[in-house]
Parts: sequence; C-alpha cells; structure tokens
Amino acid sequence: MYKYIFILGSNWHLSLAEINEVLKRDEYKGQITDYSACVAIVQFNRGEISEYNIAELQFMLGGTQKICKMVEFIDYNTFTEAFPPDISGEVHPGVMIDARRTVKEYLSDCSYYIFVRIDKKGKYFVANSVYPVEFSSDYYKILTNHFLQFANKFWVQYLKEKGAKNAIYYRYPEDKIKNGTLNPIFPHHFMKYELFLPTKKEIVYTLTEEGMYIGYVLNVSNSNEMKMIDEERPFIFKEALIPPKFAKMMINFVNLKKPFHSTKLLDPFCGSGTILIFAYILGIKVYGADKDSKMVDGTRKNLKWVKQYLEKPTKVDFKSSIVNCEVADLLDRFSNTKFNGIVTEPILLPFFRTLPKYNKIKEHIDENVIPNYEHLFRISKDLLKEKGRICVVAPAIDTLDGGKIRIGLNKIAENYGFRYYSLLDTKEIPEKSNKNLRLQTRNDRLFDVHSKYLDREFYIFYKT
Repeated sequence: MYKYIFILGSNWHLSLAEINEVLKRDEYKGQITDYSACVAIVQFNRGEISEYNIAELQFMLGGTQKICKMVEFIDYNTFTEAFPPDISGEVHPGVMIDARRTVKEYLSDCSYYIFVRIDKKGKYFVANSVYPVEFSSDYYKILTNHFLQFANKFWVQYLKEKGAKNAIYYRYPEDKIKNGTLNPIFPHHFMKYELFLPTKKEIVYTLTEEGMYIGYVLNVSNSNEMKMIDEERPFIFKEALIPPKFAKMMINFVNLKKPFHSTKLLDPFCGSGTILIFAYILGIKVYGADKDSKMVDGTRKNLKWVKQYLEKPTKVDFKSSIVNCEVADLLDRFSNTKFNGIVTEPILLPFFRTLPKYNKIKEHIDENVIPNYEHLFRISKDLLKEKGRICVVAPAIDTLDGGKIRIGLNKIAENYGFRYYSLLDTKEIPEKSNKNLRLQTRNDRLFDVHSKYLDREFYIFYKT
C-alpha cells in the first residue's frame, strides 16, 4: 500500500489535527498510520494519488511544509543498531557494521523509485533531509553527525557507480551539524535548487517510534508567496494579524465541502481580512464584518488587491459582503444568507506590553469579551447551515498576580446549541508511548503561543 510522508510545521499538534480533518473528506479519504513531532505518515484509501492531487492538497494545507512519497522503511531496532544513541559503545562494532550494511541495502533498493534510471551523461544533486522524533532530542545530534554523513557519502558513491557523470550533495553548515541544531532544508529550497527535476531530489529520512521512513519530496508549501501576500497587501493592522498558516488551518477545521465556489464562509470579526483572503484564494465565497469601519475598508481593499493579483475575472461585490456592524447585529445584515462555516479570531483585548494584573484583565474580560462570544454563538446558531461548524480563537492570558486566565468557550457554546468537536481523537490516530507525543492530554486544548503573555486557543464547535 502506498504511503506518504507529511512534514509538519512547528506547531505539530495543530498540523496533525489539520491533516486528520482533511483526510475525512471524500476526495482525500485516508488515515494517519504513524507520526512524530516532525512528520505524519499518511495512507490514502485509494492507494496512490496523482501529483496534481498532491499539489492541490499542499496548496490547501496551512500546517504542512512538505509532502513526500514514501519508498522504504527501516525498523527502529535495525536503524538504531546501525546508528546507536550512544555511538561510543552501546552496540557491538560487528553488529553496527552489519546493520549499516543492511541500511545500505535499503537505500539501494529505494534508488529506483527516487531516480527511476541513472543517465550516464547526467549530473545528479541530492539534498538529504533528516527529521528526528523530536528536534529537541539528544539523538538528533547523532543523526546529523553520523547518519547524514553516511547518506551523503552513499548517494554520491552509488550514483557514480551506476554511471552518473557527476554526483554532489547539498552541504549544510558544519557548525550546525556538529552541535545538533541543524534545520533540514527549507521548502523554498525545493524551487531554488530545482529539486523537482529527474536528476535532482530531496530525500527525506523521518524517524518515529516505529522506525525510519524514507521518501522523496513531491511538493512543498509556497511560504514565500504566503509571506508576500501577508506583507504586501495594501492594508495591514499588526495588532490584529493572524499568521496565514493558522488562517488556512482554521478554514480546514470547519470541513467545507467542494465545490468551493458555492461554499460560503463568514468571519464576524474580520479585522484586516487575513482569514477571508486565504479563503478567497481557495475559491470560497467570503463574507465578513467588523465594528471598526477602518477594518472593513481595509479588508475590502485587501480582497480587491488579491483578486487582481490572482487575475480572477469574476465580479465580486465586496461592499455588500464585507460589512460594518457589531457582531450582535449580523442577523439583520445577513438575514437571507446561510453559511457553510464560520471562522474567526476576535481581537477583544487591549494591547499590553507587560503582564496585566488579574483583577483588571478579568474585569475587562467579563464586561467586554464574554458578551461578544455570547453574541457570536447566538447569531451563529441562525446563520449556520445544519451541522455547520464554527472555528474560533480565544485568548489565554498570563497575569502578574493570579496565574493564567482562560475563557472556556464550551459552556457558552453549549448554551446556544453547539457541541464541542475534538480534533485529535485517539480512536483515529495511534497513540504514542513517548509522553511528549501523546494526544490524550491535548484533546481539549489546541493552542499556539501568540505572544510573551498570551496564547491562542483553538476551538471547533458544530451546530446540533
């Protein structure tokens, strides 16, 4: 059965949750069969999928850096005998030599799938990327100092023996290799070094508790384009910016169905329009609101700018779809519209540069934040289609004198007929023995550190 390797973003919990949701859709039906803090191993129900589908999937995902085709697997015991965590003497030298010979055989076996055939006039370039179970593990230093060098040497020697005119490998900074702080090559290098060509490949080696998965990169996230759109759009309000990758993840969490051109998404606290921009890029019909007329005008400008950038020929009336109003009044503005999903990050807190005092920020939350979330769920009940989902961010704030304040949205949502949706279900994804990789304790809280004093907590609810 064909398997694929998904290289996860820095917030691997969110990345894993996003992949798991997308794999429930008919067009990508499949499951995560293994994972680490760096990768997810994915098996599609229909087996092998086309490179077009891979490109479409990569374009849609916010938390996946690369998608690779798996070509070989080495069980954990064999691999760690070849490259033991204690290289100085934990494994007998004879055992280590035999195990490394076995690893070489595995690499030879997968060469056909990676290069198909060796052109005797060809000049080959290999970029080897190693992903440990966790980048913080001590074993990563062993992998970069010993296995990476082993792989580099193997491919140069193997390709030349098979008749290649020349073969070289990507050289990482030596100091990063020695101290174990090496980053595998970034997604934009895929295009820079033309690693999509038959004679140029990025080969990935991804370790989990089960063993080493080997594959080659098929597609990568276009992080440069996302950054360009985020930074060059005409209107930017830095205090109200959500990173593009989170905007795309949240859109995927509400499980919108294709075709997107007939799907409607609402952001009731649209700010400068980041969520709406990336939904519009996907072809979704976007609607938004904000009580600040400056934000509404800015969002309209940004959407018009993106429309021109994408050279979309269709006419869109952003004046009627992006409106200036309080969240409590949204029913009046969109009384004849039913939405497939609602995605939003309300910016309801004052901007603070130091830790706030507990009583002061608690008073602000009770008077200004909670009522807005209550309005949001009240109007969402009427605006959403049956079984429609809402993905919303709530802040969790550190305080100077009272610990962390969390806004538990579950009770508010339940009061208005919504049910909490757990993204990381251990019935769907295999649990791990490594306590740092366990999902059980994270089921009720998916978060990201937004700033020094503030976390973003991601909640998904569905209409009952």
